[in-house]
Amino acid sequence: MVRRLKRISNEMLQIGEDMDCYGGLGEIGVHGREMISASQLALDWARGIERDEPWLRRVLDDAKRAYKKWPAGAKPSNAKAHA
Repeated sequence: MVRRLKRISNEMLQIGEDMDCYGGLGEIGVHGREMISASQLALDWARGIERDEPWLRRVLDDAKRAYKKWPAGAKPSNAKAHA
């Protein structure tokens, strides 16, 4: 979850910067700057999980490792969405 939040944050930052550059002072530029701000929120959430809730990271990491060990036929049909 932490890695995914960081990855999303990075994508949002890059897209926001592109929109800001392309859109300038227009509406797209404004939305780009908003996306840059929102990317910081996602990064803050990830850092908060790392800092304040290390037990949650351990539980989620353990669950993810256990899930990867399941036999292919035992995984839910939407396994790709959770991998």
